[in-house]
Amino acid sequence: MSRKIIGQDKKFINILEELGFNENEALIYFTLLKEGNRGATVNELTHDLHDVLNRTTIYSIINKLIRLGCVEDTGPSKTARKATKFRAIKASEYFDKLILDKQNEVKKIIDLKERFSDYLDVIYQNGMEYSIDELDLEIQIYLKPLVEKGWKIKSYLVKKDVPPFDYDVYDCMLYSPDAKIMLENSFHLFRFMHEIENDKNTLELFIHALKKKTEEIIGYYSDLSEYYFEESELTFFGRNLPALVLKVKVEDILNSEYFSGQNEILNAFKNLNLTDYVEIWKSITFPLKKDIYFLWAESYEILKEMVETIFITKNIPLNTH
Repeated sequence: MSRKIIGQDKKFINILEELGFNENEALIYFTLLKEGNRGATVNELTHDLHDVLNRTTIYSIINKLIRLGCVEDTGPSKTARKATKFRAIKASEYFDKLILDKQNEVKKIIDLKERFSDYLDVIYQNGMEYSIDELDLEIQIYLKPLVEKGWKIKSYLVKKDVPPFDYDVYDCMLYSPDAKIMLENSFHLFRFMHEIENDKNTLELFIHALKKKTEEIIGYYSDLSEYYFEESELTFFGRNLPALVLKVKVEDILNSEYFSGQNEILNAFKNLNLTDYVEIWKSITFPLKKDIYFLWAESYEILKEMVETIFITKNIPLNTH
């Protein structure tokens, strides 16, 4: 602000800023307060404040002050043609309005606390958990057998028409009762508009994108730093599927906050060479007609449970040979 505000003006503008006004808003409200019940037009305000604010900015601020309830439009000016008068609400009335608004806000917060804080505290302690009925049917049919065996659904996200492949994705984070190291297990269903299983070029590009995204997620969301991914292949019920294996340096695991508190696992790792790399996580990509299933878990056995429910749902024989 180029104008130097001095004396009583500065004192009262600073007080108004403590109410939440910025400097320009406080200046305009205070200028209108000084006009009293008579009010002022934007032209008059522009004349008074020309070295600080232009006409367009004054209009914008006036409109905001009206929304805040501290300025009112009193209608056409009797002395200036086609001009509108604006008047400040008395300071005591505006203070009362603010107090009432804050009291209502506090009441709302108290009500929300009484109704929801206990539930949110449980989520804080144990994480979120979804029921199978909250999921879309497209993914529900695969996860219901797992939930019946004690699996937990910890997160759920749906995205439609995702570019550049224009697929729908159903993204679930699951907890298996058998998980000991990497507690989270993922079940992603990508549904395409065409048969993706035999579309070699698109499938190759998509699997490559999944690999890159997985590497980014591990690097961004975990505190692991000494690790690498190894491309592999795993066989489930006679079908070979491309796999990605995460191997982490033992020393990195022992220093990770993610694994803190898992004393049984940490004690087992302490018996290993600190410079060794151990396999703690693996993923598979399973294309089937119009769908791609992307699954990850700490062990082959947990992955097998998820693959089995896909086979059963799709009526594919469980070939164990």
